[in-house]
Amino acid sequence: MTRGLDSDAGLRRRAVIWLAGGLLASVVVVTVVFAFGESKAMLETLARISPGVVLGCLGLSLVNYGTRALRWHLYTRGLALGVSLPRDMLYYVAGFSMTVTPGKIGEALRLWFLRRGHGHSYERTLALVAADRIADATALVLIALIGIALLQASVAAIAPMAVFTLLAVFLAVRPRYLAILVGWGYGLVRRWPRLFGRLRIAVKQLARLGSPWRLMAALVLSLVGWFAEVMQVWWVVHALGGAIDVWGAAVAFAVSMVLGSATMLPGGLGGTEIGMVALLTQRGVSFEIAVTSTALVRVTTLWFSVALGMSCLPLAMRRVTRDGMTRGATA
Repeated sequence: MTRGLDSDAGLRRRAVIWLAGGLLASVVVVTVVFAFGESKAMLETLARISPGVVLGCLGLSLVNYGTRALRWHLYTRGLALGVSLPRDMLYYVAGFSMTVTPGKIGEALRLWFLRRGHGHSYERTLALVAADRIADATALVLIALIGIALLQASVAAIAPMAVFTLLAVFLAVRPRYLAILVGWGYGLVRRWPRLFGRLRIAVKQLARLGSPWRLMAALVLSLVGWFAEVMQVWWVVHALGGAIDVWGAAVAFAVSMVLGSATMLPGGLGGTEIGMVALLTQRGVSFEIAVTSTALVRVTTLWFSVALGMSCLPLAMRRVTRDGMTRGATA
């Protein structure tokens, strides 16, 4: 039991370290942006933000988190893990505490919850992370492509990610090809048989999530969630006195999110902010409004999710520790 508690404390320490590092990186990004702009004009623009706009943005973010948590529950049901909806939502939101890890790999903490509290091996649950990533990327790429098509803009920035996402979706729908790739990989290296064996198990689990109806339901939930955050960008720009249409906001948000994810930096810090400012100004939004809008959107999306995750993390860890002890006592 002491070992389990030490592990819990270690997870909390790592979450705090990544949170501090991410906040520091955000301060650096904001400082650099302000250094290139007119600080006085930006502060005047910032003063136009009303509490109602901030609360509205937080509400739209909750729509995003809620739909994605429902999608996670859809996936855990597909794997027959036997986890209730409230518990799945708790695990999913607590996972946001690790959003500012490189490539958001720390969000795999959700798998630890399933292992500690419910006894499910990582081999059985690894497919959840893959399906979650694919669903998010697919929704963002689709939103970006629709916006680009309607605005008749260049698709160059999103093309590599679009190709990668389409390939990932294809492999999710036809996991037997992914199993072949795993087999080829082992044939090439002839090492780590246990690792490749676990990958084969994970691929089999992914196949259980690849039914057309489940993929379509997951995509709908993803689109609803991410478009709620698109509406944040549109609303904030207009609240600050700027002008942009919904699809212009969609392209600015979705493309910058994809570019930020591609950097693999914690939370996409730097790449996402710079991309969003550049795309907003390209659509005719003033630099001051673009910077202020980007800052507010990032606070009410990225940092709000981290704050929610950190607030839910202790409860999630207590629940899975208690359940793990109960399960061990009755085994």
